[in-house]
Amino acid sequence: MQVLANGQILISDSKIWSSRDYYTVNSVGKVTKIYLQANLVDEALSGLGPEDVSEFYFSSNSTETDLQSWIIYPANFSAEKTYPLAFLVHGGPQGGFYNSWSTRWNYKVWADQGYVVIAPNPTASSGWGQNLTDAVASHWGDYPYWDLVYAWDYVNSSLPYVDTSRGISAGASFGGYMNNWFQGHEMGRRFKALVTHDGVTNSLADYATEELWFINHDEGGIFTSPNETSTYYRWNPILYYENWATPHFVVHNDLDYRLPVSEGIMLFNMLQVKGVPSKFLNFPDENHWVLDRENSRVWHREIFKWINYYSGLSNASSPF
Repeated sequence: MQVLANGQILISDSKIWSSRDYYTVNSVGKVTKIYLQANLVDEALSGLGPEDVSEFYFSSNSTETDLQSWIIYPANFSAEKTYPLAFLVHGGPQGGFYNSWSTRWNYKVWADQGYVVIAPNPTASSGWGQNLTDAVASHWGDYPYWDLVYAWDYVNSSLPYVDTSRGISAGASFGGYMNNWFQGHEMGRRFKALVTHDGVTNSLADYATEELWFINHDEGGIFTSPNETSTYYRWNPILYYENWATPHFVVHNDLDYRLPVSEGIMLFNMLQVKGVPSKFLNFPDENHWVLDRENSRVWHREIFKWINYYSGLSNASSPF
C-alpha cells in the first residue's frame, strides 16, 4: 500500500482467485482504477474469478460472535449436483483463512479435485477481534473444536450440494493437531479420511519445540506436571487413542524444529499398531512448510491420491 501524490492509495493484494492485483482507491475506499488482475492476464489462472468463492456465518457454543467460513467451489460447479466435502483447518492457531492467494494451501487446487472446500475461522482466528484470538489459550481441544463441529453441522444442514458423507478433513500445524484431535472424537467419524501436516500428536512432548515462549503462552503456563489439571495433559490427542479409526495421511518434515519430526513418526506408528489405514510422507529437506516446487508437487499428488480414494472421487484400487 502506498499513498500517491494525488491523495489516492495504490494497493497491491491478492484474492483467492487471483495471485496479484494492483489498483487505486480514493479516501473512502472506492476503487478508482484497476492496473492488473492476475487472473485476467495469466493463462494459468484463466477462468478463476470471484464466482468461485462464497462465505457463510454460523453460531457456536463457545462464543457469542458469529463465526465466518469460506466456501470454494470446484470448476463447472452446479448447485443441482453434489460434491464431497473438503474441510480445511488452519494453522496458528492464531491465524486464519483469508481472501488471499497461496501456493501451499490453495483452496481452489483442492476444490478442483472435485470438492466443495469449507475453510472455517474458529476461535483463535485473527481478524474478528482480539478476544476471539486470545480465547484459544488453554483451550486448544474445546473452543475451536466445537466451533468446527458447528461449522460442519451448518454445512450438513444448509448446503444440499455438499455431500458430507464422503467428506475429508485436512490441516497443518494447529490444523494438524486438530485433525489428530478429531481422530479420537466424534468429529473424526464424520470423515472418510484425515490429513495431518506437521501437527502435535503428544502435547506432553510440547517442550521439544524451539518456540518455548509460544507453548508457554498457549498452554496457559509452563509445564509443571502431567496431571489431569494440566492443559498439556487435558488436550493431548493420544489420550483418545482407543477411538482412532479413520484412514489418516501423515506428513512431517525433518527440518521442522517447531514441531519435531518425532511427532509425525509417533502418529504414524500408533496408527499402524492400531490397524488404521495410514501413510507417512517425509521431506528431509523441508521445515514446517513444504516450499520446494518439486516437493510441493509430490505433497499434492500423494495427499490427493489418498483423499480422492477415500472420498470416492478416484477409481484407483488403492490409496497407496
